[in-house]
Amino acid sequence: MNKLFLVVLVTFFAGCATPYQQAGFFRKGYSSTQIQEGVFRVRFHGNASTSGSRAMDFAILRSAELTLAHGYRYFVILGENEEVSTAAISTPVMANTTGSISMFGNSNSATGFYSGSTTYSGGSSYILHAPLETLTIQCFNAKPNTSSMIYDAEQVNIDIKRSYGIENQPSLGLTTPAETAAQYDEGGLAYAKQGNFTQAIPDFTKAIEIDPNDVKAYSMRGACYTKQNNYAQAIADYTKAIEINPNLAPIYEGRGFAYGKQGNYNQAIVDCNKAIEINSTNAEFYDVRGFVYFEMGNLNQAITDYNQAIQIDPNHVDAHYDRGLAYYSLEQYDKALVDYAKATGLKNKKEAYDVFIKYVPARKASDMANVRDVILKLLDQKQS
Repeated sequence: MNKLFLVVLVTFFAGCATPYQQAGFFRKGYSSTQIQEGVFRVRFHGNASTSGSRAMDFAILRSAELTLAHGYRYFVILGENEEVSTAAISTPVMANTTGSISMFGNSNSATGFYSGSTTYSGGSSYILHAPLETLTIQCFNAKPNTSSMIYDAEQVNIDIKRSYGIENQPSLGLTTPAETAAQYDEGGLAYAKQGNFTQAIPDFTKAIEIDPNDVKAYSMRGACYTKQNNYAQAIADYTKAIEINPNLAPIYEGRGFAYGKQGNYNQAIVDCNKAIEINSTNAEFYDVRGFVYFEMGNLNQAITDYNQAIQIDPNHVDAHYDRGLAYYSLEQYDKALVDYAKATGLKNKKEAYDVFIKYVPARKASDMANVRDVILKLLDQKQS
């Protein structure tokens, strides 16, 4: 199940190139970190509509602003790293059924015939590419004697802003601790989106060192620990985040999920109930509580929660998949197959059966024979 890192790809869908702006929790832009006196790491992360050259220009512009803000005049680039982050998106499959009914007979007796067809559209996949430019710069008061290219910060600041028509945008120099922490949050989030949780955790840890009340850093680090199956540390981080702000439902959900994976089901239910109390319209919260009930062996209560999740979001993949597993455990194979077909985007139950037996482990050999019987009955076929 994938219950964490909600909405992390939303910034890839911007319709225009990323402007010159400071990066935020779900906003791309520039960020910077002072490594030592006069040495900085500068990053500019654009969206999928941002060119690599634009990302480089804005990273250099931010370098110039930092140079001037710290009282220097010149800077050189010590190191440069060009990356491209990628994200895959798929459009939903849409079904359109048309048909007609013909009736024959009189008021006492009638026969009806139905004919129709279903067409499917969508289901296309796209890969989005977003540039990430990272510079390591060293600043100088006087023009240094070096073979490297020397940038005049004042001139760079003027030229690049003029080139992009942002001459009237004020120079943004030094940042507050909270803003610096947010930059580490952004770096950690970038690693997390790539599935690199080992690299993400130090960035969130640095953010917490700078701003001990950074609830985002605690919650995201907790999510990373959960992904690493380090549930004790995840619970500690979620608990700290709740101490800072006790009104954020997703944090209770995250801690409840971690408690559930630990086997502490009673506390998991308490946290899931709290998340639902704060926000009763989030399908994810019901799905997680259903997972806890499933692990407890309370399959009927689990199905009740999955039903609620699906009522809120009929296309909630996890809820359909999880409910399918619950139905499977109750040997209600026909219902399980319908849910599994929905979860995997399959168009017919025969295809669902083929995938079902591949990915869902059988508890006993007779189960799969029963599933086959159900499939054959549903498809009105003869057993071979």
